Amino acid sequence: MSYWLKIVTGILIISQVACTMTAPEQVKRKLPEIETSQLPEGKGWWYVRFQINWPEDYPQWYIGTLLAGEVISPILNNNRQDIELWRFHRRAAHDGYEHLFSFIFYSSAQTARNVNSAINKDPLLIRLRQEKNVIKVSFDDPEKITRPDIEDTSDPEWPETIQRTWPTFIMGASQMWLDLVIELANKERNGQAEEILYTEVQNQITGLWMGHAKHAWLHHLNVIYAYQPILMRY
Repeated sequence: MSYWLKIVTGILIISQVACTMTAPEQVKRKLPEIETSQLPEGKGWWYVRFQINWPEDYPQWYIGTLLAGEVISPILNNNRQDIELWRFHRRAAHDGYEHLFSFIFYSSAQTARNVNSAINKDPLLIRLRQEKNVIKVSFDDPEKITRPDIEDTSDPEWPETIQRTWPTFIMGASQMWLDLVIELANKERNGQAEEILYTEVQNQITGLWMGHAKHAWLHHLNVIYAYQPILMRY
């Protein structure tokens, strides 16, 4: 091979190596950006509502207790650091909304998406829905924050200062109730079906409330507020 042919061949080899080294970077720069669903910044209130079957005159209260103890509690524990405030709410009335058990929490939209996904995939909830014990589950859309302020889920008829501070009160009350549910369920758990277990748990909690609410709950709440008289209605 002549001297000049060797030089040309060497230049071609170097050029091929250079192309091999730079090609991935060129391809990388040309890849289109993947579009993702952008969630809003900030925090807001989110509702998860479970519509519970109401086959008889008396609501099946134990279903809400079961949902709290077996579905919500593990998810709440896994996301506790990302949930600033939370509570439970129950209602039962023949008014179109019927029997609802709600989990309400204040967090970022991303946390709401995570919580909604975990609840929707829960095996027990899937079974309860298949058996028609839970008729419907509805979630707030995490792609839009409609209740950004702490007071946004309080009763608008209350004074604003109560609206802003009440969520911490009801979270404590919800936490105590949930602790009772978990403690009683663990005590009574012996392999029976969840429905039987939580029927007993609900009955025991009802007994505790009827027998001790006057002192353990209401009296000590009254103590905090200096034994002042109140206007009571239910």
